[in-house]
Amino acid sequence: KKKKKRRKKEEEEERERIRIKEELERKEQERIRLEQLKLQKEKEEQEERERTERERIKQEKEEERRRKQALLDEQFTIQTQNEKTKQSEIVETNKESYDENN
Repeated sequence: KKKKKRRKKEEEEERERIRIKEELERKEQERIRLEQLKLQKEKEEQEERERTERERIKQEKEEERRRKQALLDEQFTIQTQNEKTKQSEIVETNKESYDENN
């Protein structure tokens, strides 16, 4: 009878050890899963920061290109106006010379 009782107790202890071991394994697996989720989230956040930075740089370059083009356009307009003014002055001078000679 004592052997049977002792054996039953040993079996219960073994089942308890197995249960505890399985619980620890589940907890470890959950810890690993949560760590992987955390790492994935950090990776995605870093990728988003990098994408945002690339977009910001792209926009800055586009704005700079537009500013330069606007300056070039303005310079061209001024140059064209200056040339028209000079041509008008030349025409006026030529007209005055022609009128004086006739």
